[in-house]
Amino acid sequence: MIVRETSREAGVSGSRDKENRDTRTRTRSFLVQSNSPATNPNAVLTATGISLGDSLDGLTLTKFRVRAADGVGLLWTVTAEYEPNTPEPEDQEPPEGGVPGKPDIWGGSSSVTKKARYKDVNKVIMTNSAGDAFEEGCLADAAENRLTLTTYRRHHTDWLIASEVYTNTINAAPWNGGDEKTWKCQGCSKKLNIEQQDGAVLIYWEITWEFAYDPDGWFWTPWDIGFNETTNEDGEPTSYGTGEAAPGRRTIKGKDGKGVRNPVALNGGVAKAPGLPPDALEFFLYKTKNFGAKFGEVFTPGG
Repeated sequence: MIVRETSREAGVSGSRDKENRDTRTRTRSFLVQSNSPATNPNAVLTATGISLGDSLDGLTLTKFRVRAADGVGLLWTVTAEYEPNTPEPEDQEPPEGGVPGKPDIWGGSSSVTKKARYKDVNKVIMTNSAGDAFEEGCLADAAENRLTLTTYRRHHTDWLIASEVYTNTINAAPWNGGDEKTWKCQGCSKKLNIEQQDGAVLIYWEITWEFAYDPDGWFWTPWDIGFNETTNEDGEPTSYGTGEAAPGRRTIKGKDGKGVRNPVALNGGVAKAPGLPPDALEFFLYKTKNFGAKFGEVFTPGG
């Protein structure tokens, strides 16, 4: 390509605003001749050697325009506009698009909720007088502790992806006084605020995250019960380790030789003796995330 800087749209303009700041701007113009009508405008810009952020006489390139000057695509004009450098304020914005003067704020609450229970306060499985466990899903009062974190962000991109990534996840490491996997992010609410501040309009997002605490951990713990048990090649009840495939299965039968009508407590895939309470299995349902790196810890401003 052939590039030539011209004076067609070149020029300098300037004034001072009410705060006595220099608003001087400079414009440069280029004429670019291409040898192909299929030339990409980005290639035309590259040929001029200019790019956003370039400095010239104390000014910074902030705008450019690339346009075809003919109907064929062989001749192009490029216009570049330079403006004064904008000094960084003394008080830098908080990280992640935070809003100056609006720090993160922690809050919390506690209440009593209903939760399925099968062990007493001493971690002993509760049974009736015959040794049979109570029906699974028995509800009892349980304390529930919650934390909230309110943050302020400039743009929706500062929370949009995080909302998807962290909602319904649990802490991968100890956090805010709780062991790993005891805090769960319940999600966040988002609110767009528009305020007048020092004669200007301030637009920002208010995001409030909520976290719930379970000292037992956020696991699914159903009873290990069923109507079938695992067997070996000879059809005898045999336990197998996690991940091992049992050669066979058979229906658990009662003393009458018929299949049991109610699920039976199991131990390693084999029926327990009558009257023994069931054990609880443990399953992980939630992804883990580093809450400390993303949200920090509870703090008191100035404390």
